Amino acid sequence: MPILIRFAGKVRIIVYPGDHLPTHVHVKDDQYEVKVNISGDTAQIMQPSKKERFRTTPKFTEKALQFCQANLDFLKEEVKIYYEAE
Repeated sequence: MPILIRFAGKVRIIVYPGDHLPTHVHVKDDQYEVKVNISGDTAQIMQPSKKERFRTTPKFTEKALQFCQANLDFLKEEVKIYYEAE
């Protein structure tokens, strides 16, 4: 799982090659994880599927969303090669 960016110490934005649509990234640290949809003009939190059990807090979720929105163009460009891998 390639790390696209690190911020705020241990927070990582990662992508899984060949992952499902919509285009999204996973924002993780040692305790929490959220999925952020980056396919549109604004970053949006994605609800985990029934199989996924992500833990998060409102503060972590908001921080992840703000960071992804601020870096949306960069993230969209970086994930292209990983979504095209499948």
